[in-house]
Amino acid sequence: MKRSVVCGGFFVLLAFSVLLFWPPTVFAQAKMVGADVCKGCHEDAYKSYMSSVHGKQYVPGSPFNRDGCEACHGPGSVHVDKGGGKGTIRSFKKTAGGYSGLDEASMRTAACQGCHGDSKKIGFWNMGKHKVEGLSCDSCHASHTTAKNNLKAQDPQICYTCHQQVRSQTNKNSHHPISEGFMKCGSCHTPHGGFGPRSIKADSNNELCYKSTPTREGRSCGSTRRWSRTALTAIPLTAATVTPC
Repeated sequence: MKRSVVCGGFFVLLAFSVLLFWPPTVFAQAKMVGADVCKGCHEDAYKSYMSSVHGKQYVPGSPFNRDGCEACHGPGSVHVDKGGGKGTIRSFKKTAGGYSGLDEASMRTAACQGCHGDSKKIGFWNMGKHKVEGLSCDSCHASHTTAKNNLKAQDPQICYTCHQQVRSQTNKNSHHPISEGFMKCGSCHTPHGGFGPRSIKADSNNELCYKSTPTREGRSCGSTRRWSRTALTAIPLTAATVTPC
C-alpha cells in the first residue's frame, strides 16, 4: 500500500515538473521559421494578421517589422516539426481544455508586453483587478483585427461581456447616460489597473466627478450624479445639454 502511494506521488510530482518546466524548454529548443512557413498552414489567420495594424510595415515596432507571426506566438520550428498541436507554440485561441503551459494568461500577456510594456496606459496592470482575476490582454483585445484599439467589441459592450449586472443597472430609471451614448465605462474606469476603488480614474467617486461636473459638497457623486430616464426624455439630448462625468 505504501509503495503504491509513494509511486503515485512520484508520478504526480513528475507530471507537475513537466508542466512547470516544459513550456520554456520548448521555446529554448525552437528556432524561427518565418511568416511564410506559417502562412502555408494558416492562410486565413495570416490574411487577418496582415490586414491588422500588427501586419503593417509602416507602423514602427510592429510584429511585421520584428519577427512576424513569431513576434507574438514565439519561434515555430518545434510546432512545424511536430505537424502542429497544442503546447508546441503559444496560442491565443482558447480550446475546450482551456489554457495551459505556453498559453496561460501570464505568458499571453507577456507576449503583448514585449511591445506594449512601456505604454503609460498599462503602467498599473500588475496591480489591477483584471490581472488579479486571471484576465490577459487577449481577453479584450484581438491581434488579428482592424477594430478600434484592437478590441473584440467596443465600450460598453466589451465590458458587459463580464459585467452583466452593471448592464442591467443602466436600464434603471436613474442611471448614467451610457446607453444614450454620452459616456462610456471608460469615461470613469480604467481597465488596465489603477489606485482608485473599482478601477476608477481617481482616488474617490467625488474626486472623479468634480473633475468635470460641479456638485454639492458633502454629497457623493457616485449616488447623486445620475440621469433620470424621464428627464432624459424631456430634455433634448445634445452636447450642449449633457455634460458627461
